[in-house]
Amino acid sequence: MIDVATVDPTKWQQSVVEVVPQHPVNNMSSCSIMNFKLACFYMENVSDKLVFYDFNTPANVLHTPVLPELGTFGKTVGAHNSTEFLFRFGTFTEPGILYNMNLDNYKMEKIS
Repeated sequence: MIDVATVDPTKWQQSVVEVVPQHPVNNMSSCSIMNFKLACFYMENVSDKLVFYDFNTPANVLHTPVLPELGTFGKTVGAHNSTEFLFRFGTFTEPGILYNMNLDNYKMEKIS
């Protein structure tokens, strides 16, 4: 992250701050703020993985939920101040199932 308003353009590399550490193997596909946590989506062996990081100290992994099986995230919905996270998760045999996750205890509930 770079504060372009205050940084000297000739020394921008010294001003870069790592927000989320790079995963040694997996590529990050997206990242969102939900319930004041960083929700980062990674691709691992053709399947999506989700990792929650502490918003104030992003190097600290809070939780890595166990997903139903190998698959990919479809639509995800969650607000920065909400404890509810809705997502569609598709697999090879299921085109997409809607889940609700409580971000206080990370419990998942299958909706449809």
